[in-house]
Amino acid sequence: MQLFTAILCVASLLAVAGAAENEDEYTEMHEMLDELKEIVQDMKKVNDKSTPFDEDNEDFDSVDSGLEFITDDVTKEGRCIQSFKIEATTGTRHGSNQNPRYGTNPRLAIRVSGTTYSAAITGVKNYGRNVYRTISRSSFSPSLPCISRSRITNAYLQSPYGGRDGWFVKSIKTYYRTGVSYKLLSSDTNFNKWVDYDERWRYPYNARLVPLTLTKSSHSSSCLTDFKIDALTGSRRYAGFSSSYMGYRKHKIQLYLKDNSQLQGDICSPAYRNRPFSCHLTFSRGFNAGSKCIKKSDIRLVMIVAGGRDGWYATSITTKVRTASGFYEVLTEDKPFDKWLDGDQAHLYKYDAKKHVLSLGSEDTPLCGFEHPTCTCKETASTCIFNLEIDEIQTFTSYQKLRHDDDESSLYIRGTQGVSYFIKDGVERSHKAYNGRSCSKQTFNETRCTYPQYVDGKTFREAIGVNGQIPGPTIIVHDQQMVVIHVRNNLTLEGVSIHWHGMHQRGTPWMDGVGQISHCQIGPASTFSYIYKASPSGTFWYHSHSGAQRTDGFFGTLIVKERSADLQRITNALNLGAFEDKPGEHSISLLDWESEPGYGRLIAGLGYYEETTPGQVPDDNHERYESTRSYESGEVGPVPFYSGLINGKGRHKDVDYAETRLSVFTVEAGKKYRFRLIGAQGLYAYKFSIDGHKLTVVATDGYWTRPEKEVDYIIIHTGERFDFILNANQRIKEYWMRAETLEINRTSRSSPPYESLGHVAEGILQYVQKGETNIPNIPSTRYQSIKDNSPPIVCRNGRPCRAINCPFKDFHPNYYTRCTNIVEMRLLLPAPRNEMPNAYPCTFKNCRHFINFNFEGDAQSSAVNGRNFVLPPAPPQTQYSDFIDQATHCSLEASCNPQNTSCLCTHRLDLPYGRTVQIVLSAVGQWDNAHPIHVHGHTFHVLKVGYPEYDSQTGFIKKENGDSVHNSDIKCGDSTCTNNCNKKRCTQPGWSTTNGPRLSIDRYTIRKDTVMLPAGGYVVINFLSDNPGFWFLHCHIEVHQLEGMALVLNEAYPKQMSQLKPPASMNKCGDFHMTVGDYEAYAKKFKTSISAYQQNATKLSFAPEEDTSDFPDTIAPDDITEEEMDALSNDLGEYP
Repeated sequence: MQLFTAILCVASLLAVAGAAENEDEYTEMHEMLDELKEIVQDMKKVNDKSTPFDEDNEDFDSVDSGLEFITDDVTKEGRCIQSFKIEATTGTRHGSNQNPRYGTNPRLAIRVSGTTYSAAITGVKNYGRNVYRTISRSSFSPSLPCISRSRITNAYLQSPYGGRDGWFVKSIKTYYRTGVSYKLLSSDTNFNKWVDYDERWRYPYNARLVPLTLTKSSHSSSCLTDFKIDALTGSRRYAGFSSSYMGYRKHKIQLYLKDNSQLQGDICSPAYRNRPFSCHLTFSRGFNAGSKCIKKSDIRLVMIVAGGRDGWYATSITTKVRTASGFYEVLTEDKPFDKWLDGDQAHLYKYDAKKHVLSLGSEDTPLCGFEHPTCTCKETASTCIFNLEIDEIQTFTSYQKLRHDDDESSLYIRGTQGVSYFIKDGVERSHKAYNGRSCSKQTFNETRCTYPQYVDGKTFREAIGVNGQIPGPTIIVHDQQMVVIHVRNNLTLEGVSIHWHGMHQRGTPWMDGVGQISHCQIGPASTFSYIYKASPSGTFWYHSHSGAQRTDGFFGTLIVKERSADLQRITNALNLGAFEDKPGEHSISLLDWESEPGYGRLIAGLGYYEETTPGQVPDDNHERYESTRSYESGEVGPVPFYSGLINGKGRHKDVDYAETRLSVFTVEAGKKYRFRLIGAQGLYAYKFSIDGHKLTVVATDGYWTRPEKEVDYIIIHTGERFDFILNANQRIKEYWMRAETLEINRTSRSSPPYESLGHVAEGILQYVQKGETNIPNIPSTRYQSIKDNSPPIVCRNGRPCRAINCPFKDFHPNYYTRCTNIVEMRLLLPAPRNEMPNAYPCTFKNCRHFINFNFEGDAQSSAVNGRNFVLPPAPPQTQYSDFIDQATHCSLEASCNPQNTSCLCTHRLDLPYGRTVQIVLSAVGQWDNAHPIHVHGHTFHVLKVGYPEYDSQTGFIKKENGDSVHNSDIKCGDSTCTNNCNKKRCTQPGWSTTNGPRLSIDRYTIRKDTVMLPAGGYVVINFLSDNPGFWFLHCHIEVHQLEGMALVLNEAYPKQMSQLKPPASMNKCGDFHMTVGDYEAYAKKFKTSISAYQQNATKLSFAPEEDTSDFPDTIAPDDITEEEMDALSNDLGEYP
């Protein structure tokens, strides 16, 4: 397969070369082709050997690395370096000229990935004359492969063996060429050095190999310049050291880099007993790195090594590095250290005193205050610490900022002395009643006052702010970083909890943040510290999981960025070209904003009334509001739509555009960008689009997908996320951004296309010129004209639109819109084998569950299999015994048709550990509603989506005798009930046939953590039950979950609970805090317990079981065998 992969590369290059537009491109492609041909020949030789061609074969490694070397460069830079040019001036000192007749020519040497390549600078170099030379790529020895500029770490002038005629160089510049023009590589205008071999002893520098100064454009600003050691020498006798006692053998600091090279520098002297010690080294001289660019991320290990006869005892050691920007960052931190560094008396200690590995990693606490909408943790930090303050705020109001204490670094909290604001003619104004207060318009200062939350420009109501904002700050971390989030609940009456939506919380189920399931609610005036590892990478979000707080503003975006190398490989696999990833600027959260907090009227069955204002009592003159319907006639709006927000900003339909604020997203013309779309709605699904642009969908719920191109609409339901690439290739202007609900006006006409109700969230995409740094602010007085002049998407016959992720099978043909459903999408990268479930569940008890989401009982309340979920009085995750004793547990055998009080209970499903679990989600029965279903603690593979029958005339779900015709694969046991029941309900779902429909799965089957369940249909999801804990499964429509459309998945059986206990301090309500060290120690203990759990379980095995079903586990895609697919995935490092 390795050979096959290389041949594919050759074929691809032949195709590209054939399509080259000019001679440079043609030559370039064919030189790359020559390199690949040599690799193919080497592969053939290896293939002919009798030794198997596997990863242990050295030839395998060399060939594979050679192929990777070439493809990486071509992808990153697009072109190989073809030639170099030298412009130098020979000095006028005696003997400055150089003639090849009297000695070997000097050479230009470059350092690439640990290998030095050099080429002769031919010809005579005369006194005081300019020297111009061009050196082709083929002139280098050893042969220079296809490289990009970024590969060159050093450049030198070299005098090789036999160079008996020195050359004095007054100045020199070198250039490189990839295409038509040359670019500067190095510049030394005052070089004034000899390049000489046989008389090198005359000079105070190494005249055989003289470094050149690479230009700053290639020597990144992230290159390290300085290194610092800060330590505290202990008070023990002889703790200090001095060079006068050490001789020439000094203590050393050693840096081991990821390319397996090593740097070493001398630790300064002296160090005095019981005093602070500091030592500064530069990378260029102190570590002899020259002009080589060393980045913090390049350092994989830091060590101190003992020198001579004088030992050193340090109680703490911290090392720091900085770049040219002048800011030091912690590299290693050992507090306490409390060890001797000693070379000649190492035998006196119980540890190796000759050398010590320092603790690499650091903490970063990004600013996350009221005035910081984005909080980004540095990529090099090992731990990211954030502070979140949860406050009651009034919209349109500015508050004084106060601190919890006198610490200048502590986070501000909302204070008193509020001032209400409004917008008139595009200008923000404070109410005249508050003139004289510190946060009025006349004296407003953002360092002392919070910014008013204008939301939809109309609604003056109580809300919940996270660090004073709606939504809360965007939190950006990197894959595998430790995340610590300190939460303080400043609400006066309500408890809170925060769910980190999409984080698997593997090994830390009590950090999942579901109040009364994961842990106790965080009470008023209480604090709680969430600690977890950021995994997987992708687009996620955080939100309250207590009451209806999420739709009151308690949510925010959570981004786990891919590591740079991973993102580059993903970019290559997408094959869409380079794109910029700026999640702080291009994350879009959608919300449906309500006029009043909570859903009390709906839960009580009171409903809503038209033409009433908030707080007004309805009378007989007011008509009761009827739920709105979607394109397939499924119910979508039991609560009237009020207004839509994008990143906390929007416009109510009664408000003029000039009197509100909209979110603006800026792009530079000619570039591509990664945008992240987050569905934070409480109820409504949105159909998202950007006028004048086609979108390319590349990820969902944190998993990269094969690109879905030319997309007009992304349909996103609450809880879901989609990433898309936007190509900023349109005319420079502003474009309207729309997120429209799926509601239709069924009375507007007798047949499709029905008109939209026009309920929408709005924003603006702003283009700027290339390189423009002064981004203009768009005044709200221009919003209306921008909308009027923005080219809307038009779907018509012959040029239909394309939508992604419809909650029904397809649009009626009259809408001229085609839908790609979620089950049709495919992963970009194959799922790891140890995360793959089978196509059919295990044969043990509780491996398959049927869960129906509908509305039951006389109250028609949200239920699962007829049961309304009731939160337990004690969380099962932290207080299991109390949970068992005090909760009202559902009986799974009891009938809930008709519904009775025993069906108001804590619904729990027990799962066998380490097995393929299959859950069949359905939405059939008496009512037609689609439901976004979220599973905590897992992602799942979506194997199948079943739809109801649709009427060809209307596109609505078909009716027979007044009843909806739901998908026939699902059978409801209620249809045969006889005990005063409703046969139209579905509290006992199952397959209508013995085995159900045929199912298949492969490593590219789409993965999600939130999936839309179509009205009248079903979704089959499979996952491995490999994450012990109690995990919430629920409809993500806020009011449905609050009414009881939820249950708990239990992956920890009672007899194992003693081994899976959380930290002891969590077994109570009140403040909870935990250090990272404590967390890591507990995680290690938990991992050991899980290992014992796996070994002791007689009927449960961690390894996925063998599938013994009649149907195949995998349907191989594209007629490629599974073995070939595996080999191809391995060849490309899991990136096909």
